[in-house]
Parts: sequence; structure tokens; C-alpha cells
Amino acid sequence: MSISAVHSDNDALRRLAPFPPVPSRMSCVVGLAWQCAALAAWLIVAPVADAKADDLATRHRIAFVGLHGGIFPALQELNTFDDLELVYWSDDAIAGSSVPPGPYRVVLIQHVRGESRKALEQVVRDAVAGGATHVISISGLAEKHLTDLAKDGTLRSAPNLRAYYGTSRTNLAGLLAYIRVNYLGLPGSVPPPETTDIRGKIYHPDHEGLFDDAQAFLKWAANRTQGPRLDAPRVVVAVHSTHLTFQQPQVVAALIRALE
Repeated sequence: MSISAVHSDNDALRRLAPFPPVPSRMSCVVGLAWQCAALAAWLIVAPVADAKADDLATRHRIAFVGLHGGIFPALQELNTFDDLELVYWSDDAIAGSSVPPGPYRVVLIQHVRGESRKALEQVVRDAVAGGATHVISISGLAEKHLTDLAKDGTLRSAPNLRAYYGTSRTNLAGLLAYIRVNYLGLPGSVPPPETTDIRGKIYHPDHEGLFDDAQAFLKWAANRTQGPRLDAPRVVVAVHSTHLTFQQPQVVAALIRALE
């Protein structure tokens, strides 16, 4: 092969991959062997990179804002869908306009801090401009604080979705299925929410499950071999149901034991 032919091959290879040219004094055979090895490496690496890019392109990024403690970690554990990526917008990230970059498909809002209301409105509008198709108020309370977003129709309530939030791990898994099918248009089934209303029920760390009412608790307490007397002063600790279910019930147990 002539020297000019080797140089032409080098030029073609350089257009495919950014590796350095072969020194002019290197033999043509060695030069071609080195360039071919580099080209082979490029051909092996490129499809892998493309596969990663395709994987990211098929994942739908979902943002959550102002969730009760313990809810988002539970959602992450329950997310068995390869096509969903869950992201939490923290208060600090919202205030500093430094939420993780999008694009986002859905934004779900539970609580709104008054001091970061304007910053959140702007972050939401940026997400919509970047492709978010749904901005949802989970509890129906966010509209009172994000009035501009509610007035122009950007922020919407979702009573059917609300039934899946904050009641049980089973319902949280159903919430993710609901998002996929109803907001992203992906195939799948959505289980009906289970009824797990624990409001007004009584918890004690020494008893498995909850008591339906005070009478059931007092009947159990009367048969305890240890613990305070039934005629001792009574204290009731009011606990948010989501905190008791998801956010360290050990804290509630510690309060009860300290009082006893």
C-alpha cells in the first residue's frame, strides 16, 4: 500500500474518533494496526453509550414537593417501574432555584412553605416550559398558596389520586401505578385504593395493631401485668396518621413509655 493511501485511511479514522495521529516515522503497518485497534475500541464503546442514552430517554422523571416525613423514601423503595425516576425537590433547593435538572413529566405537590412560595411557582413554570404536562395538588391544599398557578390552570387537584397518598405502603405503590397510567399514558393496571383510615384509633407500643376505640384500649390495659394503674392520670398523644405509619413510630413509642 502506498504512503498516500495510509494517510487517507488515517484521515477517515480521525473523523470517526478523536485519537492522536500516527507519528510520521512509524511504519505504515504499525500505524494501521494502532488505528484499527482504536477504531475497534470506539465501535465497542459507542453502542454502550448510546444504550445508556436510550435508557435515560425512556425514563419519565417525576418530581415530588412537600411530602410528609418518610413518604418519599417509601416511594423510592416501592418504585419497581424501570421507566419512572422519582426526584424530591427539597425546600432548600426550591429556595435556591437549584432543583435537579429536568426534563420532568409530572410534578406532585403536597405542602407549600409560605417563604418559598414564589420560588416554587417559578420552578414549576420552568418545569412546565421544559415539558411537564401535569402539575398536581395531592391534598387540594396547595391551591391556597399557589394561587397564580391555580388560576391559570397550571396546578390542578386530583381527588382520585388523593386516596392513594399517605395511608399505607400498598396505596403508595398504587399511587405510582396511577401516575404511569393516567398521567403518562403508559400501559398497566391501577389497583383500587385500599381503605385504611386509622383516624381516631389508638396506638400503644406493647400491642400489635391499633385499638378501634377507648373501650378496647382500656379492656386491654386492665389485663396488663405491667404498666400504670387504670386510675392513674391519663394522657393522650395526638399523632398525624402518616407520621405513625411512615415516619419513625419509635418516636411515638418513646413518648408513651416516658409518660408511663
